[in-house]
Amino acid sequence: LATTPNRYLKWGFLLLIVGCSYLTIIPSVSKYRFIISQVNDDRYERHDYRHSNSKNNPPMSVGNISYYNDRSGGSDQAQAKPLRHENDAALLTQTMDENTTEAASLRSNGHRNHSTTTMTTETGTEIDLVSLTVRDDFFVLFNNLAIASWLRHIQNVRSVTFIGPPNDYALFLRYMQAHYPDLSVYDIHDSSNSSIINSNNNLPPIRWVNETHWKTTYQNKYKCPYQGVCQQLIKLHVFDLRTRLNLTYIGDNILVVDSDTVWSRNVTFVHPTNGTVHYFDVRGRQEPECDGMDPVRFTEGITAGSSLLGPRKPTMTPFVSCVRAEYPNATGARHIVHHMLFQYDVMMELHSVITQRWGVSTLWEAFVKCYRHDFCKSRVAEYELYFAFVSNVYPERVNLEHLVNGVNYMASSAICEEKEMGCCREKGVVLKGCHDHRIKIWKRTKSKVGDMCC
Repeated sequence: LATTPNRYLKWGFLLLIVGCSYLTIIPSVSKYRFIISQVNDDRYERHDYRHSNSKNNPPMSVGNISYYNDRSGGSDQAQAKPLRHENDAALLTQTMDENTTEAASLRSNGHRNHSTTTMTTETGTEIDLVSLTVRDDFFVLFNNLAIASWLRHIQNVRSVTFIGPPNDYALFLRYMQAHYPDLSVYDIHDSSNSSIINSNNNLPPIRWVNETHWKTTYQNKYKCPYQGVCQQLIKLHVFDLRTRLNLTYIGDNILVVDSDTVWSRNVTFVHPTNGTVHYFDVRGRQEPECDGMDPVRFTEGITAGSSLLGPRKPTMTPFVSCVRAEYPNATGARHIVHHMLFQYDVMMELHSVITQRWGVSTLWEAFVKCYRHDFCKSRVAEYELYFAFVSNVYPERVNLEHLVNGVNYMASSAICEEKEMGCCREKGVVLKGCHDHRIKIWKRTKSKVGDMCC
């Protein structure tokens, strides 16, 4: 009996704590929508997205996303915690480059219709952003707010399309709803979405496309030159979105962006007056001399064609980036910078050249045939191949900016959380790559963090 009052005291104390917690949360309910997400994947833990009044943890805004950063020193990764603002369309517009005519034009034109049935392919400076993704990229894509960084810093984006495995879509949608509740997500395989207009027309719609088309049309039929290169071939067939899948919203300019990159500087890819395209090269990652990582043989061999069809042609994609006997004065700057803008006519001509010179119907098949020959035996790099072609055949379109790794470009790192990206913005860094393999290495050895801005 003597213990009964103690039990009452314990229950009373517990009720008091719960009541105080409830009163603390209530004032913020009217301002924010909270989402509690639990994903069955050991990369992600349960996160409770609640309003924090801590003076040491103030809210920050990236695009239309306001969130709180958990910077507790013991955690392996800072978790981005989204909170929805009432006027997020205005917030996104404000974060666009206030000093560019493109941003001013977008605002003065009012709301943009993102209907897939009404959008034309006459894009001008507008670009359709496409990113190939898998669940291993989702930590950077969502917890490090990669998508918000794209919408904030990449100018004139009118649509965002993800290509990924069908089995990853449910997890992708779950995290989109948690981290970007104000961006509409459309599964293009659902016919009811064919003419949906985004409820918030200031924001580009997000679309998901299963990679099944590329698997069944190419990979299952021809295989791949070697393991790990299939995704690069999908990128070179990215205009299948328009030509084979009949997605009419896809225009002439597709910006392919690696999904594990976070951007920190504004970039306009298509010049509004002369139409040139902004490309980057980067120095400081490799020595100026060619090494085993350089795709020299394949880049040059694929457009030279097969000797079975007569004498091999002169290559249309000379690899001039690194120093070798043929190019003793090469700068050593490479073009694998986690993204590239592909233009429809250039890509179609590249396909035409390669398929004709190999006597095949698809670029994918030509890649597989080429790699069987010694003159093609090197790494395959889709960005180097496309840049070599466009700079050789259409040099008047190329506007090249030079980057230095570790200065204004961060190729590979384990950390892309907000404090670090703030340092990158201050230094004028274009983007930062935070790769899954780098994060795994860093978790084992903290000193191997990779390229850092802070």
